[in-house]
Amino acid sequence: MADKPIQIPDFDKQLERILKKYADDADKEVKAAAKAAARAAAQEIKRDSPVGDSTKHYKDGWQTKDVSTRLAAGYVVHNKSKYQIAHLLEKGHAKRGGGRTSPIRHILPAEERAIKKLEKAVIKIYEKG
Repeated sequence: MADKPIQIPDFDKQLERILKKYADDADKEVKAAAKAAARAAAQEIKRDSPVGDSTKHYKDGWQTKDVSTRLAAGYVVHNKSKYQIAHLLEKGHAKRGGGRTSPIRHILPAEERAIKKLEKAVIKIYEKG
């Protein structure tokens, strides 16, 4: 005699509820990790920003902005007060009398560390299940 499959009422609804709860929990943790990585990057850039006569308020302008959507976590680190000179300082620029200034790398290293930190955090979140 062949075995009959066991019928479990509402199995699909129960499974859907469990998977939704897991996805919601993981989403909250990923958003928190993204926020922490962005804040750490902003603090690191602020710490490493050059200070001079023309850049005295540049250091204090670094902040994070939440650009998350319903489907994705997102944060932007930007300089609110002196955003115009961020690229010039990071990449260097032409001088008025000729020649170029040396670049002051302070944004890219912080960005790379924040990306690595976030990648590790996301992997840890999804590995723990």
